[in-house]
Amino acid sequence: MNIAIKCALIEAGIMKLEAEEPDIKELKTLMTSCEKLQQRTVKGSRILSNKGSHYLVESIYYSGLTKAQKEEIYTSEYEIGNPNPIKNLDIEDLYSYLEDEYGGSAEDLVKNIKRNVSELIGIPFETFLKADKSLAYKIITLFYRVCRQFSNQFFNFLNVDKQSKMQFEFRASFPYREAKGKGYENTALLAELLGHLTFSMPKEYLEQARLIETNLPAIADLISTHTRDYVECINNAVGHYEASGQMANLNKIVDSNLESAFHYIFESVDNQLTQRLDFLLYNLISLKEYIARKSSNELLAKLVCETPLELQSFQGGKCKTWEDKHVIPYLLGYDKSVSETVDKQTDFIEKYILARKMNGTTALPAQNKQILKAVIIHDSAIGNIKIESFVFGGKNIPSSITAILKKGSTDLDKSKTNDTVFSFENYPESILLYWVMRYQLALRVVMSKDKKKAIYLYQRIASWETRIDETLVSYVKNANLNTYDELLTLPKKFQVFLSNTIEPLS
Repeated sequence: MNIAIKCALIEAGIMKLEAEEPDIKELKTLMTSCEKLQQRTVKGSRILSNKGSHYLVESIYYSGLTKAQKEEIYTSEYEIGNPNPIKNLDIEDLYSYLEDEYGGSAEDLVKNIKRNVSELIGIPFETFLKADKSLAYKIITLFYRVCRQFSNQFFNFLNVDKQSKMQFEFRASFPYREAKGKGYENTALLAELLGHLTFSMPKEYLEQARLIETNLPAIADLISTHTRDYVECINNAVGHYEASGQMANLNKIVDSNLESAFHYIFESVDNQLTQRLDFLLYNLISLKEYIARKSSNELLAKLVCETPLELQSFQGGKCKTWEDKHVIPYLLGYDKSVSETVDKQTDFIEKYILARKMNGTTALPAQNKQILKAVIIHDSAIGNIKIESFVFGGKNIPSSITAILKKGSTDLDKSKTNDTVFSFENYPESILLYWVMRYQLALRVVMSKDKKKAIYLYQRIASWETRIDETLVSYVKNANLNTYDELLTLPKKFQVFLSNTIEPLS
C-alpha cells in the first residue's frame, strides 16, 4: 500500500500503525458513509502517485484493492464501485434497490436524473441504455445517492453557466474554506462524483480521464504563450505600420492569421463519439470546471483593464536610486513612503504569485517587488474596488480587495510566528488573482514607452486567450480517445503555422 495512503488511513483512525492492511469494515465506512464524505475527499488530502494527484476515495480504490475487497465495500452490483456487471436489469428492481438503500420515491428522481444527464451531455439517455444498460444503471445509482444523501439541487450546481460573478470556487479540488461550509461541500461533491466515475472505466479511458485535469490547461497555456509572443513580436517589430498610421490594418491581419492558425490546428477533429457514459460525464464535468474558471478569468481581466492604472514608466525617466524611498514615489508620481503594513501585504501577494509559478522561486526580483508595492498602494488609494464571487449555496463571500490584503497579511504573519502551515484556500481566488493580474499589467505599463499601447496589447492578448479556451473546449467536448491523443501536438502545429506568417509582415 502507498505509504501516503497508509498515513491518511491512520490519520482517519481506521488503520493502526503496525497493521499491514486496514480493517475492511472500517474501510467500507470511510468509502461509503455519507458522514465520511469530506474525510474521503477534501479533508483526506490529495495523494500523490505516479498516476497523478487524487483524493483519498480514488487513491484507495486503485491502491491494490482486490476484486473481493471491492465487492465487500460496494456490496450491490448497482453500485459503480462494484466491479461486476448488473445481472438483473429490470427497471423495477433498480427502483426497489434505490428506495430501500437511499429512500424516497425512485421513479420520478430517476426520470429527472436521465433528463439532466441528457441535457448535460446533449445525447438522449436511451443511447447509453442501449449501449451498456449495466453501466447506465450504475451511474443512475451514483447520482441518486448523491441527490438523496447530500443535495437535491445537485444538478443545478452542475449546470453552472457564465454570469456576472466570478466562479473560481466551482472546482473539484482545493476547496475555498470560508464560504459557510458550502465551498467545502461543493468541492467534496464534485470530487466524490468524478472519483466514482473513474471506478467503471477501462484502463485506456481511465488514463485519459486523469489527463484532462492537467493537459487541457497546459495546452491552452502553451497556445496562449505562442499567441502572446506572436502579437507582441508583430507589434514591436513593424514600426513602419505605426509610423504610417496603419496599425488598425496590421491588427486585422494579425487577427486573420490567428484565426487561420486556429482553423488549421482544429480542423482534424474526430466527431465520432464514445459511447461510454462514465467517460463522457467525467469529461464534461471537468470541462464545466475549466469553463467556470476561464469565464471568470475573462470577467476579471476586463475589470483589471478598466480600473485606472496611473503608474509612471521607467522608460524616459530616472530614479535617484533603486531604493524603495525613491522608486515607489517615482512610480506613483507623488511622494509616498512604504509602511510596514504595505510591506506585509506585498509579502502576502508575492507568496501567492510564487505559489502559482510552482518553479521553486522563493522571491520576486527586487524591482518587480517594488512594482507590486506601488500597485498595492495605488489600488488601495482608489478604494471601493469590489469583486463579487459566486459559491453555490454560499452567502456573504468577501469582495473587498483591500480587506483580503489586511486579512491575508495578518494570517501570514501569525503563521510565521506560530510556525504553522499557511494556506491560500482561506481567501476567494478571484481577489487573489485580481492582484496577480494588476501586477502583470503594471509590469507592462512601467516597462513601456507607451502606456496606452501596453494596456491595449494586454487586452488583445486577454481576448485571444478567451478565444483559445472557447475553441479548445468546443474541440474536446464529447471527444473520443483519438482526439485526446492528438491534443499534445496542437501547440507545436500552432507555433509553426504562425512563424510562417511573420516574414510577409516585416
